[in-house]
Amino acid sequence: MISGTGYFIDREIIDDIGGWIFTGMTEDVQVSTYCQYHNIAMAYDETIQYYDEEPTNMNDMHKQHVRWIWGFLADRKIFTKKTPDYGANKEYVAGLSRFEYNIAIYPLVAYIIFTLMSFLIEFALFLSSLYFNPSISGWLVLHSLIPFSSLYLLFVILSAFVIIIDQKHLKLSLGLRVASVFLFAFYFLDFVSAFFEGTFNKNKRNTWIPIPHDGNIINKNAKDSKIKK
Repeated sequence: MISGTGYFIDREIIDDIGGWIFTGMTEDVQVSTYCQYHNIAMAYDETIQYYDEEPTNMNDMHKQHVRWIWGFLADRKIFTKKTPDYGANKEYVAGLSRFEYNIAIYPLVAYIIFTLMSFLIEFALFLSSLYFNPSISGWLVLHSLIPFSSLYLLFVILSAFVIIIDQKHLKLSLGLRVASVFLFAFYFLDFVSAFFEGTFNKNKRNTWIPIPHDGNIINKNAKDSKIKK
């Protein structure tokens, strides 16, 4: 799956399409969809380095999340025609690949939704028990924390896994690594907020809002790369 910045695509594929047709809110999702349904080989090259300027405040990050999540959920039908077939995989493998691609993050999303619903229901029971049966209120509040804790632990494990396997490329202090592990869940919660914002405000989920970039380079390797060019 092609995701985010730093991907390279064969010019022949673009010429076959008739030009660059991936102009939605999240073009990387559209490119991935086209590649999956046209059996195009994709690969990740960990030796390639590129530099990307990220938002530096929560407001800009949130605008980006609105665009990402609703671009991901946008209609992809125009990219799913199966001709031409570039023959990267046998048909059964290509079919499994498309199935996995379409499943995507939906199991994780379902898990998050049901976990949060469970937490809210149990917390509501706790509040009602304060009036009707105070003797069980302590047990209910502790029980309500179980689904929330399991969800938080999942994000701790995921972020720790990423940092461990990609540690040679992450120029982070030990303190920032630890903070990233324990705070990633709260960063991810902004996607939930972005989803609901787009749900109740369709204009926001269909409007491209530019993310400001000031051009300041703080990474020495990136500076050296720019100077060499």
